[in-house]
Amino acid sequence: MANVARSLTDCVDGFLLGKRFLILDRDTKFTKEFKGILEDAGVKIILAPFQAPNANAITERFV
Repeated sequence: MANVARSLTDCVDGFLLGKRFLILDRDTKFTKEFKGILEDAGVKIILAPFQAPNANAITERFV
């Protein structure tokens, strides 16, 4: 996942280039190292609410 985070924040063609926020669920695959790389790149991590099964549907309507 650390490699994925580096790819997302690549200064040339990273997906998160110019983005300020990233909404993540609470899955264990998003390690501290993954979150640290994103935060070092200036992306603020927003965690989805704990045990909120309808949060995805609400988020999709918002976006």
